[in-house]
This record gives sequence, structure tokens and C-alpha cells, in this order.
Amino acid sequence: MPCSLKISVIVPVHNSATTIDRCIKSIVDQPYKNFECILIENGSSDDSKEICQKYVEAYECVKFAVSPKIGVSAARNLGLLMATGDIIGFCDADDFLEPNSMQKVLSAFLDNPDIIGVLSAFYVGRENQSGIQKEYKGLKKERLTIEDAIMRTLGDNSTMGSVWNRYYRADVAQKISFDTMLSYCEDTHYNIKLLSNIQDAELAYVQEPLYCYMLNDRSVTHQLDKLYDENGELKYITALKKIMQECNLNKKCLRIAKMKIVILAIDSLWCGGGNNQQKNNLKNEIRQNLKHFLYNIYRFGFVRNMKRLIKLLLVWTK
Repeated sequence: MPCSLKISVIVPVHNSATTIDRCIKSIVDQPYKNFECILIENGSSDDSKEICQKYVEAYECVKFAVSPKIGVSAARNLGLLMATGDIIGFCDADDFLEPNSMQKVLSAFLDNPDIIGVLSAFYVGRENQSGIQKEYKGLKKERLTIEDAIMRTLGDNSTMGSVWNRYYRADVAQKISFDTMLSYCEDTHYNIKLLSNIQDAELAYVQEPLYCYMLNDRSVTHQLDKLYDENGELKYITALKKIMQECNLNKKCLRIAKMKIVILAIDSLWCGGGNNQQKNNLKNEIRQNLKHFLYNIYRFGFVRNMKRLIKLLLVWTK
């Protein structure tokens, strides 16, 4: 369907030589052609840069730049500055877009001219000998209010806090920058900051999966020794506290953020990682915020949250 709306897809690239081909191909092979793919190389020590340059030479729609600063937030910020599209989305170099996803995003914007963005279902993929096994994650929704989008971004694993399963109008997305001081949950911080500065707006929801998020056990989120800062604080919780301080959250959304702190603390204690200081810090967070977890225990998976209570009883005295 011909349309003048241009879509910009920003891809941070760091040591992604084994996956970046699949990622870029999933973008340039989209049937909808009014788009640009913005590759931001970010301190790679492998052949990522050379692979990106190969696509720049082959496709006019592919742009490439090297970020002068290290970190995914700096890379995404440079991509936001370079973007010339009417709609902005993100893709991680480990992952890929599902076929025809841009057309579906475009249709959602055209069918809902009052929205500020599109949120979509996605696949969680795991590669094995038989190929990529995909698990669907999504909601039975057509539209989301700003409040609902914030709460789900904070607490719902069927939505997650990531930027890769959403597209924003460029005039909205480019008003907000990623926080380069955060090494975890920087995308959640960006999303909440963007959403909390908007009133009387909605997002369209696409129930078809438009993205495949590939699980990678070697990724930074699975390196337990990097999850805590020098004060023994879980970096995910530090990011949530920053969100509560800097973003304009109402009482309901604040309770969900505090609920999420308890969830992270319980899950981390159950995993058994961390030294005594780190465990004590997690227990203090639970003491301070447990009432918010109990008040919202029915949200985002009642059975799963009840299991967390059992786990909490089992690990508390350890």
C-alpha cells in the first residue's frame, strides 16, 4: 500500500557479527519500502563494522554511523538524531523483525490517526538444532491508555519494558533521550519517561507478533556478577527508583513500580546469586515495598506471584 509515511528503524550494533546479517535482512526485505535502517556501531571488536558497511553499499535505505560514546543508550541517541522518518522503531542486532511487520505498523497508524505509538505482540525465540523455536507473548487489546501502557511496561512480561516491540511518532520519540548513566533498564526508563510526559493519548496494539526477541544466555543480563553496583544494589532496582524519581507517575503506576521492585528482589534471592550485602539489600527492598506487591498480586500473573510468595518464605531465612 503506497503511503508517504516513512519509518526509521534504529539498530545499535556491538560485537554482533554472528547475528547482524539476519537482523538487517529482516529489515531490508520488508515489502513496505518507505523506510530507513540506521545502524549505529558501538565499540565492536569483531567484524560488525565491516558487515554494516557492506549493507550500506548495497542498499540506499541503510545508514551507518559509529557512536563516539560506548553504550547502547549512546548508540540509540545518535540514531534518534539521525532519524528522518515520521515513525521511529528499534531493533536489537541479536533479534529480527517478523515478515511484513512494517506494513502492519503503518496500517495501525493509518487506522488510528490520533495515537502516539504502536505496541505489539512478539515472539521469544530460542535457537536449537531444529531451528528457532518461538513462544508468543501478547495481549488481547486493541488500544492502550497511557496509564495502562505505563503499568504494563513496568510490570507485564507480555509487554516488557523494551523499545523493540513499539513504534512512536517521531515528534514524540525525538523529544526524549536514553539515559547513558543506566546500564540496565535504560529502555524501560526511556519508555516511561516518554509516556509519562503525555496526557490524553493512546497507543494502538497489534496482536500479531511483529518482532522476535532471541534469548541469549551469554548476554549481559545473564552475567550475574554485573547485575549489582559497587554498593551492592541490584541495577534493575536502581533503574526503577530513577524512573519513580524522574517520571511523572500517578499513584497507581508508582505502586506497580514498587511491586516490580519486590518481584525483582524475590526472583534474585531465589536464584541464589549475590553476597551477603547484596542479599540484605534485596531483603530491605522487600520490607519497604511488600505491601504494594500484595496489593497488586492479582496483576500480571496471579499464580506466578503466589509462587513468588512461597519462594520468599523459603529463601528469607537463608
